Amino acid sequence: MKINIYYEKKNIEFSGKLYLSIKLINLKEVKEVNLGFYKPLILKFLSELDNKKNVLNLYKDYWKNTEIFFDLANLFGQKYYINHEEDYLVFHKEIIKKAAKMRFMSKFYFQNVDGIFCLSNEIKNEYIKSLKLLSKKYEITGDLRYSFLKLVKTKGHFQGNIKKKFTLISLHSEIFRSRFRYMKRTKFDPKNLKNKQFTGYSNLDEQLLYDYTKDYLRLAIKVIKDNPNIKFLIRPYPSENEFLRYYKMIFKKYKNVTIDINNDIFYCLKNSNQTFCPPDNVSLESLMMGNFTYTYYDQTNLIHKYIFKDHPFVKMFKKNFFKNKKELGQILLNKKKYLDNTNQKTIYKMYGLDNNAFELIPNIFKNSLKNSTRKKNYLIKLKKFFVSYAIKKILRVIKDDIKKENYSSHSYHKFKKKFKFSLSRAIMFFVFSKTSSRLDLINIIYKYCIGRNFIDHSVLENRGDLYNMNMKEIKDFLKFYKIKFSKNIKIKLNKKNNILTLYKVNQLQ
Repeated sequence: MKINIYYEKKNIEFSGKLYLSIKLINLKEVKEVNLGFYKPLILKFLSELDNKKNVLNLYKDYWKNTEIFFDLANLFGQKYYINHEEDYLVFHKEIIKKAAKMRFMSKFYFQNVDGIFCLSNEIKNEYIKSLKLLSKKYEITGDLRYSFLKLVKTKGHFQGNIKKKFTLISLHSEIFRSRFRYMKRTKFDPKNLKNKQFTGYSNLDEQLLYDYTKDYLRLAIKVIKDNPNIKFLIRPYPSENEFLRYYKMIFKKYKNVTIDINNDIFYCLKNSNQTFCPPDNVSLESLMMGNFTYTYYDQTNLIHKYIFKDHPFVKMFKKNFFKNKKELGQILLNKKKYLDNTNQKTIYKMYGLDNNAFELIPNIFKNSLKNSTRKKNYLIKLKKFFVSYAIKKILRVIKDDIKKENYSSHSYHKFKKKFKFSLSRAIMFFVFSKTSSRLDLINIIYKYCIGRNFIDHSVLENRGDLYNMNMKEIKDFLKFYKIKFSKNIKIKLNKKNNILTLYKVNQLQ
């Protein structure tokens, strides 16, 4: 059995998935584990669809556009499981309802998924309520990220632990990558927001989030200036790593500031004793880590209420807000410290911290391997033949664009034009006629292999250069957590494709 594990944001997902990969390769049923940046790994998945080995895939989400990969895996007898990295519906239920209505997320996309990993029963129940999907496919496993958080909390972080703790300031959204730095602004009356639901999908929502983050950054700069004796750690939004130079320019004159965007958030939290952030995942993860946590939230501000009103931090930790420089300064000077232990335990339960994903997921995979079968009837064989033909035609162009480093929107439109009336497009349409995005399947495949967003994402982003692995950090990881392999298990890193392979030398073919 071969297992493929996909990641998108290395500084968010990587550590937990690396630890899982180690657990999986130690199963006797598993011969090979590939952990990689999703674009080259999807390309590998597509290139090896008709591999005679049993293959199991673990992907990060289940949006509309990923449905084709579930369907392809199902057709070719592969397994496909989902560990959704954005189980935020527990605090933004209306967003999920909106997403389902807009067909970003729908029960119809689950048909060919073998399993859906959930943080907790609370999360599972919300999926059932929001998506109206009663299914045996739900598995309560906890999350790889939070299982790794527990590991860091007890054993420390492999990238280092410092004695003198920082005060962490974490940013919620993009500043320099945001298109609202230069776009024409939408005029609005904050009073009109009362009857609207924030989704993050509209131009106005993105604009408001940009404004909020910019205001918060300005506030942070003022407080840092006024407190030169306090050691601050600035954590920009993870997708802004290519704009790190701008943050360095802003904080250059402040000797009490360290900027960290490349290490994962748990490194930052472990090396901090208190956290200042918006009401977001970081605020909850800080609570899970046991840090004193405070969020920038003004209960009288209609924009703040519009964006964050459903967040559990806002609902449960009302004494941990600050709305201006004065209140933030009071907290820094230890004039008030507060932690709601009761609601902290509620967060632990909601996010399934009692579940160990590193143990539960391998057991599920092990049982799945025992029940693995490949479809062999005549119709299936015929479908596989034609789909294989289409995929080969598509991949030939994709691989050529990658080789030539064509990551632009121009290359994408050229690809669309080439396949607009092609036999490959017709094959994919008729074979996957029940797939929600059947009219756009070929274009989706191209985007997931080359670049999903040619407007907002740079060439560096689309090429995956911002999320490269290196052997040193992997060796540091193994050494710090005292992980040892049997002699027949080897590790290799394909730097070109950004795929880490763990394999058994006497069994790999």
